[in-house]
Amino acid sequence: LPRPAHEQCGSKPSAGLPACALHRLGPPTFRLEESLREVGALTFSPDAGLLVAGGSERLSVFEVPSGRLKTELACCMVGPVAARFSPDGRWLAVTPWGGSTQLWEVASGRQRGRWPYSAAVLAVAEDGSAWAGATSKGAIYVNDRLGRNSRALSREDEPASEEEGLPQLALSRTGKHLLVLRAHYEVELWDVRSMTLSYSLRGDEQLPSQLEDVAISAIGFGKDGEIVVVADGRRHQRARGQWSSEPLPLVEGAEGLFCSADASLCAEPQEGGINLARVGEPARELKLGDLDRLTIDASGKWLAFANDLDLALVDLKTGRRVNPPTPTARALSMDRNDRLLTLQDDDLRLWHLPADAPDQILRADAETVRLTRDGTTIVALTDEALIAIEPRTGVSKTLAKGAFLRGPALAANGKRALAVRRAGDDDEELVVVDLGSGAVVWQRRSTESFGPGLALSEDGAFAAWGADEAIEIWSVKGARLATIDAEHESAALAFTQDGSRLLAAGGGHIDVYDARDGAHQGFLGDHPSISGFDLSRDSRLVVTVGYDRMLRVFDLERRQLLATLAGHDRSIIDVAVGSDRVSTLGGDGTVIQWDLRRWR
Repeated sequence: LPRPAHEQCGSKPSAGLPACALHRLGPPTFRLEESLREVGALTFSPDAGLLVAGGSERLSVFEVPSGRLKTELACCMVGPVAARFSPDGRWLAVTPWGGSTQLWEVASGRQRGRWPYSAAVLAVAEDGSAWAGATSKGAIYVNDRLGRNSRALSREDEPASEEEGLPQLALSRTGKHLLVLRAHYEVELWDVRSMTLSYSLRGDEQLPSQLEDVAISAIGFGKDGEIVVVADGRRHQRARGQWSSEPLPLVEGAEGLFCSADASLCAEPQEGGINLARVGEPARELKLGDLDRLTIDASGKWLAFANDLDLALVDLKTGRRVNPPTPTARALSMDRNDRLLTLQDDDLRLWHLPADAPDQILRADAETVRLTRDGTTIVALTDEALIAIEPRTGVSKTLAKGAFLRGPALAANGKRALAVRRAGDDDEELVVVDLGSGAVVWQRRSTESFGPGLALSEDGAFAAWGADEAIEIWSVKGARLATIDAEHESAALAFTQDGSRLLAAGGGHIDVYDARDGAHQGFLGDHPSISGFDLSRDSRLVVTVGYDRMLRVFDLERRQLLATLAGHDRSIIDVAVGSDRVSTLGGDGTVIQWDLRRWR
């Protein structure tokens, strides 16, 4: 690789940005990386100052409520099934899928120990004096302050059934007692020091009638050490041998609750959100969307949830998200004045970064968009038509009707567009349209699918496209110039400014061809898992992007790699080169704008 990125750029990176980056658009907090798409563990530190979210390959530790990423722990190749902080937040116990429980030091990001069992459920005393863990087979262990000196409280040889589920565990504040809930009916209190059973709910002669033969949803210890159980919409507590209860407005027989440490507040997952129940208050329904993973901090102040692409923090006092979902980009383009166009939800946004807000917001139900080099026209592809939009007024006109599938590719002079639409039941049609008149200049129908790579020459006189493992170059007057055996599908194509060469991305590199006869002129350079590229206005610089989260800057004439830059958390799926800047789009919708002046 070339020199370190900050040396390549000639300046130190701005705070919070990767080297050579100028600006970032996208969710600023609690950003889920690609490896966290399926969150397997989600938990707060005891003081609720940190939140950990774990997916395959790593655990991300965020600060609460700012959402800033504090550190990452490379703990789990497959994904964690359980995680728990020590009371002081210094240590994190993590159980990777299929492995024994590990103890990590948060500050250094290093593993410091390993326990002799695999805990699917974890609990820790408030003073940090003891840990407890339950395996998927029902065995329960108790450890000392740092998880050493494991002792088996009980052992089971068979995994718990789906009906029984995993046991729930709760340690008293000083770690002297362990509360265990088995199969939603059996509650046991164990003396940790002597490892003896002190109390059994089903053997209690003073058991209230409301707790006889009912499923118990949650357990815990109250502020004064009393036993707490939640069942049938009430919070029951046992202190000095006597039972008392108070309403906790939940669905009768609710299971799968997430509660604060003393069970005075519980969240009951429902379709599209949660039912939030707090002792002495009416229940509240919070519409939060789909919830794949959910947790509440010990004090009941914060709730965190995760789904496919979202990690959110909710203030339980107000019921509102601290980090409201931000529209993320789905496509981008740039003009020669470095003005940026993004497609976010159903909005088109035009930016002059580093502005905090877009210059214009236009409404368009588009699948993808492109901005002409002179910035005078936005070309948008929809399910029903190819349309042109005048940025200043927002006035649009239909260029061609049809169910468009791919494109548009634009001629650099801003006069023509190339796109693919459906033709009949199985055929596809390639269409070249004049952006001024809306007239169809040329079209070509095929029973085979046109590939993802599309390109128009500078003047719009020549078109190129991929098909299977071949590349076709045609004049828009109907004459075939060349058919190239590319040996792989082309992810992207582009003509150079003078129209003499055609560049094709695929197979982990860029191929250079003569645009007149298709003769191969060699390779520009390697970029494993390349997903696309774009050229500077003079075609001297080529910027490639890939699923490896990298962008690379090449000199086309010298066939030289100038820079390799990193900064996205997910695969880079789109790129647009302006005059002095290049913008890249990550798979999480984040846009980063980079400085190209160093290599001009």
